[in-house]
Amino acid sequence: MAPYKFPLERVLNHKESLKELQVGKVKEIDVLIQRAEERRESLESEVDRISNSILQQRGKELSAGELLGYYRRMGIVREEIARVAKEIEGLLERRSKEMEVLLELHREIKMLEKLKEKGLSEYRAMELKREIEMIDEANVVRYARKE
Repeated sequence: MAPYKFPLERVLNHKESLKELQVGKVKEIDVLIQRAEERRESLESEVDRISNSILQQRGKELSAGELLGYYRRMGIVREEIARVAKEIEGLLERRSKEMEVLLELHREIKMLEKLKEKGLSEYRAMELKREIEMIDEANVVRYARKE
């Protein structure tokens, strides 16, 4: 009995390699999102630190320059937080698109695997039928020799 050869095996292998690449892209985006989240958290803690330093100065007199410096720094940090938030939003959108591609590849692979399983079961049924025919033919020949 010759082994079963799935006609679309090369396509299936190609789709699986594309899926692996796509998984890598999604993981890379996840890392970028994590780094951006960490950056946003550090910026938010910097805002808290600046606010606390202003509160600690409450009893003391602050010059206009010092106060202006605090507000400028706070504005810069808040702008950076907004920029990082937009970056995270873009990364999440990009991840969503990449996940759609990954899910489509997964569906295609599942479809090809089902076709392969169906072809294999049909092949086995045909091979079994051939074996039965060969056994029947051998029995007919043997019976004819006895007669």
